[in-house]
Amino acid sequence: MAVVMLFGAPVGAATSMGGGSVAFPFLVLVFHRSAAIGRDFAVAVQSIGMTSAFIFLYCRRVPLQARLLFWNLVGAGLGLLAGTYWMAPRVDDVMVKLLFAGLWMSFGLLLIGKNREFSRLDSHTPMRTSLAIRFGLTIGVAGGVAAALIGGGLDMLTYAALLLMFRYDLKIAIPHAVSSMGIASVMANGLHFGFGHVSNEVLFSWMAAAPVALLAAPMGTLVLTVVPRVRMVYAVATLCMIQFCWTLYQLHPSRNGWLWVASVLCAALGAFWLMFQYGRRRSRAFTYAAAAADTLGLLQESD
Repeated sequence: MAVVMLFGAPVGAATSMGGGSVAFPFLVLVFHRSAAIGRDFAVAVQSIGMTSAFIFLYCRRVPLQARLLFWNLVGAGLGLLAGTYWMAPRVDDVMVKLLFAGLWMSFGLLLIGKNREFSRLDSHTPMRTSLAIRFGLTIGVAGGVAAALIGGGLDMLTYAALLLMFRYDLKIAIPHAVSSMGIASVMANGLHFGFGHVSNEVLFSWMAAAPVALLAAPMGTLVLTVVPRVRMVYAVATLCMIQFCWTLYQLHPSRNGWLWVASVLCAALGAFWLMFQYGRRRSRAFTYAAAAADTLGLLQESD
C-alpha cells in the first residue's frame, strides 16, 4: 500500500479525486479485501495525504472560498455521522464496491465530455454567504454520506459542482475540493478511531503508507504546473473507466447488481446534467446583466 500511495497520493491531489480513489480499488480488486477495509484505509490515508496537500496550498497562499469551505465541512460532518452509523452497516459489501465503480465511472465520463470546456473557465468571483450556506451544506451532506460508504466523494462532488454550476477556474476548484476532502477525512478518521472501527490490517497499512502520502500528496499540486491539465484529466478519466470494467469483471454482478450500477450511473449523470443546466442559465443571466449595464452606461454617457 505504501507503493500504491506513492502513485495515488499525487494523482489524488492533482485531480481532486483523492488518494482514496486509487487506494480503494487496489484494496478490493487487487488484494481482494472487503469494501469496509478499503473505505477505512482510504479515509485514513487521505487524512494524512490530502491534509498535507491542504497545508501546502495554504502556505502557498492559493485562493480558497473560505465561507464555502466552512459550510462544506459542516454538511460533511452531518453526512459522515449519518453514513457511518446508519447507512454503512446496512449496505451490502458488493453494492458498496459497485457504488464506487459507478460513481467514478460517471465522473470519468464527465471529465471526458467537459474537459476542454473546464480548462477554459476563469471565474474567481467570491460566493455570496447565503449561496455558500445552501450549496456548501447540500454538497457537504451528500459528500459526507459518500465518504462514509466508499471513503471518498466529497472532493469529486465539490469539484464537479464548482465547475458545472459556478464556472470556477480549475485553479480554485481543485484546491477547494482537495482541502474539503482532506479536513473531512480527518473528521471521518476521528470517528473511526474514536469508536474503535479500525481493524489492525487498516492500522498497519496506514502506518506504512502515511509517510509516503504525507510527502507525495503535495507533489500532486506541483504536477499541474508541469503537465498540461487536459492530458492529466484524460489520463484520470481513463483510469476511472478501467476500474469500472475491472470491477464488473471481477464481481460478476447479479441482475440486482446490474440494476444498482445502472441506477448509480443514471443518478450521477442526471445530477451532473442538472448542475450543468443550472450553471448555463446562471452564466447567461450574468451575461445579460453585464450587457444591460454596459448599454445603460453608454446611454448615460450620451446624455
